[in-house]
Amino acid sequence: MNLQSEKIEVIVPALIKARASFKAAVKDASNPHFKSQYVTLDGVVESVNQALLDSGIFCTQQTDVVDGRTVLYTRFLHESGQWIGSAYPVHPIKNDPQAEGSALTYARRYALMALAGIAPEDDDGNAASRSSSKSNHDKQARDIAGTPTAGAWESMSEEEQVFLSDIAIHAAELLSNDDALAAHDHIQSQNLASEEKIALWTRFDSKQRSALKRADAASKTKKEAA
Repeated sequence: MNLQSEKIEVIVPALIKARASFKAAVKDASNPHFKSQYVTLDGVVESVNQALLDSGIFCTQQTDVVDGRTVLYTRFLHESGQWIGSAYPVHPIKNDPQAEGSALTYARRYALMALAGIAPEDDDGNAASRSSSKSNHDKQARDIAGTPTAGAWESMSEEEQVFLSDIAIHAAELLSNDDALAAHDHIQSQNLASEEKIALWTRFDSKQRSALKRADAASKTKKEAA
């Protein structure tokens, strides 16, 4: 699979120039159920689009079906005809339009950030609030001390925390749409280790945990009946 044109000596300097003008991909939306913020697809596009256009580069995201699965192709097309791109398999939890659309939006967001070499960032307000919220965080840590999940999240590396946060955010989005079974299936599809599951569990509130427990019970009952 080709992920770039035969020649790239023109587009590479243009991308370097554009990269210097990329804006921060600010977390511009909140998930009330997960009580967290995340950057939307619009936010990612806004952070890179104008800088790319100023350098003669257009971003396109197209899909194709390969071996029965949707694949997202993200490409930076330069006015010279040269291009650099990536391929990202889309993983819908269920075979229906809603799940496909949700998975595609998720894929578009992260594929674009990966190709542009950017990451989500907190806005100034969130950064300022970290200090004031530290006491609340310490209280929560004391509250869970001695429980099976105590220290589980803190024991994860930064890379593992980012990975688990992405899983939790997507699951929370499904839960907010009253699709607990899809959220459960999404988590199960990640094949997490025991310690990762415990750490992930700390990212959900009591209502979300209850919904996931019910979905897990329903899933087991369905398998036993099959």
